[in-house]
Amino acid sequence: MDSAQSDYDKAKAETQNKQDALEEAKKQLQDAVDSAGDKTFGTVPGLEEAASAEEALKALEQEKQIQEKELLDLTDVLNQALQDAASKQAEASLKEQNASSTGITADGDVNLEVNSSSGSAGIGEKDNALGITSGGVTHIGTGEDTALKNVDIESGSDLTIDPIDAGGEVNITAKGDIRGSEDEDTVDIIAPSGNLNSLGGDIGTKENPLKTSLDKVSAFGENVYLDNTGDLIIDSIIADGDPDKDGGNVHLTVDGDVIDSDSPVKPDGIDIIGGDIQIDASGNIGTKENPLDVESDEFGATGGNIHISSEGDVKVDKIVGADVSISSGGKVTDKDDEDAIIAGNLDIDAGVVGEENNPLNVNVSGKLDINAKYGYINLVNSYRAADSIWNYRTLIHKPTGIRVSGYISSNAELFVTNGCEHENCMICKYLEKLPASIVLSRYNITMSGHYYGKLYVQIPVDEKFNGQIVTIAYCDDGKLITIQVEVKDGFASFFVDRLHTFVILDGQYHAVTEGGHQMLASDETGETVYAESLLNAGA
Repeated sequence: MDSAQSDYDKAKAETQNKQDALEEAKKQLQDAVDSAGDKTFGTVPGLEEAASAEEALKALEQEKQIQEKELLDLTDVLNQALQDAASKQAEASLKEQNASSTGITADGDVNLEVNSSSGSAGIGEKDNALGITSGGVTHIGTGEDTALKNVDIESGSDLTIDPIDAGGEVNITAKGDIRGSEDEDTVDIIAPSGNLNSLGGDIGTKENPLKTSLDKVSAFGENVYLDNTGDLIIDSIIADGDPDKDGGNVHLTVDGDVIDSDSPVKPDGIDIIGGDIQIDASGNIGTKENPLDVESDEFGATGGNIHISSEGDVKVDKIVGADVSISSGGKVTDKDDEDAIIAGNLDIDAGVVGEENNPLNVNVSGKLDINAKYGYINLVNSYRAADSIWNYRTLIHKPTGIRVSGYISSNAELFVTNGCEHENCMICKYLEKLPASIVLSRYNITMSGHYYGKLYVQIPVDEKFNGQIVTIAYCDDGKLITIQVEVKDGFASFFVDRLHTFVILDGQYHAVTEGGHQMLASDETGETVYAESLLNAGA
C-alpha cells in the first residue's frame, strides 16, 4: 500500500510538471501570435517557434491524458488495499475477542433463562462474553418478571438462535455460521443495536436471512444476509468471503430507511464492504448530505431516494429509485446492455462514467447531472417521453385522495373499491369482519397497465392522527401482513411490491397464529383481535 501511495504521489507530481509545461507552451504560442500584428501570415516573426509550440502542446496533452489514466488506475490499487486492510483489521479484532474459552458445551440444544429480583438481567458482558458451543439451538429467555437487558455470547462453532428480545445491545460472535429460525414470521433478534460476527461462516442465508428488528447494526462474515424491520443505521458491514466461491455477498432487506452512521467502528468511514452488495428498502437509502458509503465489485438497490458514495469503482447491477446520486472516486459502469439505473433524477460525480465499448445504460425521466473528473462520459438514456414504459409517475384517485407512485406505464389508471381482494380467503374474510372500533378505513386498490419495482402508496387519514402510529394490514397470497407507519401530513404512506386490499387500523398490531388461524394481536396489550361473526359461523 505504501508503494502504491508513492507511485500515486510521483504520478501526481509528474502530471503537475507537465501541466506547468503545457501552460508555458500556451503562453509562448499566444505571445508569438500577438507579436504578428498586421503582418501577412507568411512573414510573421516567430512563426516557426509557434508551430513548434503547437506540436509541443499536442504532445503534452497526450501525455497528460496518459498520466490521468495512470492516476485513476493507482486510485483503484489504493482503494483495494484500503478494503483489504479494513477487512483484515476487523477479522483480527474479532479473533482476539473470541480467544476466551467456551463456558457451556452441549451436543444438543442449550436453554438459558435468566431471573432477577431487580426486574432486569443480562447474559454475559461486552468484555466477557458467555461462551456457548451447541450442537442444536440456543434458546435465550427470561422469567415472568424479568426483562432481558444485554446479550453477549460467543460460540466456538455454528450458532443457531431462538428469538432474542433484549432492551440493550446484542453482541454475538461465532467461529461458524449464525442462523435464525426458518419460520418467516419469527423475528430472530429484537434490540436497539446488534453486533454480529461470524469468523468462518455466514450470517443468515440467501434463502433464509437473519430476521432482525434493530435500530443499528454491525456485522462481519463471509456472507451477510439480513432482513430488518424498521429503519436501520449501518455501523459497519463486511463480507470477506471469496467471490469465486460464492462469498463476499451482502444482501439487506430493510422495511424502512437505510442510514449511514459516522461511528468510529467503521473502517475509514466505509459503511458496507463486499463483493456483491444488494440493498432493498421500503424507504430511502442514504441521504444527499450523508450518502451510504460502499466498496463493492457489484452494487444493486431498490428504494425511494438512493444516495451512495464509493472511493473506488461502482459497477451497477440494477438501481431503481426516485432521486439517485452516485459519488465515485473511480469508474461508474454497468454489466450489460439493459438499463442499469432507473430513476426520476440522476446525479453522478465520478472519475469516468461508462466505458468506451460499454456505455452506462440508464432510464431517467427527469434531470441528468453527470460529471466525470477525467473528462470521459459514455452514457445512454433510453427514456423517451412519448413511449417509455417505465415513467416515474403518481396516480391519484380523486374521490378518495389515494395516491400511488412508481415507475408506471403511461396508460395506467387507478381504481379503488371497498371489496375484498380474494374470494373464499379466510384472511380476507377476517380483515373484512374486524371490529369497527379499530378500523379507520378499508380500500381495495387496483391498477391497470404495468409498473416496475416497488409502489409507494399514500392513503389519507384524518389529520388528528398526525404523529401517531397506525397499522396497515393486508393479505398477500394467504399470508397476513402488517406494516406500522407514522401518519404524516394526513397520509399513511408505505412501499409495497403490489397492490392489495389495505385495512388501516387505529393502533399498533402484529400478526399471530392461533389455533391454526392467522389473526392480529395488539402490541400494547398482547390480546388477540377476534372477528366474532367468523367464530360464530365456525370458521
